[in-house]
Amino acid sequence: MNSDFQKISAIKSLPEGSRAQFCACAILKSLQKRLAKNGSEFLVADFADNSGSMTLMVFADSLAYISLTRASAGDAFKIFGVADFYNGRFSPKIDSMEKLSEEELQSLLGELVEVAPENADAMRAELFSIIEKIPNPDVRETVKYALNDVGEVFFRSTAAIKMHHAYVCGLLEHSLHLARLAVKLLPMYPFVNPSLAIAGAVLHDIGKTIEYSQGLATEKTKIGILQGHVVLGFRIVRKAALKCKLNEDLTGRLEHIILSHQGELQWGAAAVAATPEAVFVSMLDYLDARMGAVYSALKTGGDGEFTDLVPALQTRILQSKPDDEFAGAKVEVSSGKKIFIATSNAHKVKEIKAMFEEWGVDCDVGGADELGGMPECDENADTFEGNAFIKADALKKIAPADAYVLADDSGIVVDALGGNPGIHSARYAGVKGEGADKANNEKLLNALENVPDGERSARFVCVLALVCPNGERKSFEGRVEGFINHGAKGKNGFGYDPLFELPEGMTTAELPEACKNEISHRARALKELIKFLKTQ
Repeated sequence: MNSDFQKISAIKSLPEGSRAQFCACAILKSLQKRLAKNGSEFLVADFADNSGSMTLMVFADSLAYISLTRASAGDAFKIFGVADFYNGRFSPKIDSMEKLSEEELQSLLGELVEVAPENADAMRAELFSIIEKIPNPDVRETVKYALNDVGEVFFRSTAAIKMHHAYVCGLLEHSLHLARLAVKLLPMYPFVNPSLAIAGAVLHDIGKTIEYSQGLATEKTKIGILQGHVVLGFRIVRKAALKCKLNEDLTGRLEHIILSHQGELQWGAAAVAATPEAVFVSMLDYLDARMGAVYSALKTGGDGEFTDLVPALQTRILQSKPDDEFAGAKVEVSSGKKIFIATSNAHKVKEIKAMFEEWGVDCDVGGADELGGMPECDENADTFEGNAFIKADALKKIAPADAYVLADDSGIVVDALGGNPGIHSARYAGVKGEGADKANNEKLLNALENVPDGERSARFVCVLALVCPNGERKSFEGRVEGFINHGAKGKNGFGYDPLFELPEGMTTAELPEACKNEISHRARALKELIKFLKTQ
């Protein structure tokens, strides 16, 4: 902002009992007419910039009175006045004011409008990445339809007028916070349906896209006043659920989350939360809304020991930080669950650990090297599952009794070759080391030289074998269907990826790594494993 102007936060930081002139640029957020005890009329005006807000009382004898009577919420002004105190309370007064020109407004817009502290594009991308993790495809599509239905307003709207996340992109930030919390906390509550919980977290406040106006000054719309965001959100979600043919039971439960997320009837809920998912979402909403109010209070609290009264909490917040030399330390929270992977391949351990973290499984993942190395074992079974359990059992013998042990076996199955290379995929050509992939691919192409296109069907198969601390044994299989091409295509991936073509017309070596990791046979097996681990 122009150095001639002061931020509202700086004006409000004036020490109690002092008095000083100020000059500010701010947006008129709201304006009300009031009557004094003597019957004279005065105006109560709320102004804000991106640092905070302040309330000014303007009486008829002020030069600013006439300007304000002609003003509307969303207008931007230069304000000249005096920062003062009355009976110990901050009580600024306006001497004069003038409306900003359109040119001045555009040049100062970034200083006048408060925006969410997190980057909007990054938040948007993260929100959709979480949505993609919703296990039920019909629920997932319902969420996408609802967001697409309301459009871009969801990603720029405020989440409130004053209470919490009351700034541009505040609704996006608040919804993302709930989605993040849901993903992190769901493993603690296996009786909560993850699809409904994540969907409810994302959509709980979607009605605010209609409840609030979207100008420089946020106000409730006519329909927002008449119906409120809970009912409006219910209508948006119902429409999306019907369009996406979500079954009746899931539709009713998702609608209930929207209707009950305010927590209590006296707080605006249309129903009291009566499902595990509704209770879960309402508690997440309560937490983030209150912490959002704390953030706003601390951001605009001034130089005093405590902030002004926070209405949502009915208290003031201590502003000083704890005297803690370890305040910046990262807190690692673990369930105590330990899983050893039957491999000495650090890359594979890292890959599986990353997927566990992405899908919300709180585990300490380690490889065979942590136990002194992978024991030698003869993989002489005739199935992927059999060989996977041979490796898992070998490592389990030297692992702690309370640890899980996981092993995998995978390969490519070609129908025209009677299922070969299958369990022999890695050593199909009898070559070890650097040239193995090339030799295996050449042998496979030679074996299929005279096989026509319609008979070259194949699939990647991965079987994960898990041995639990209590001795329970579980296996999980992932498959990707396709066929063998006539030549190598693509430079990504390894093994048979350049030859394995998907129905979409690309080999797995032509896919970006992130895309391949999402659809791979190993990823699909891991997702089934993760579902099981979340119940443990």
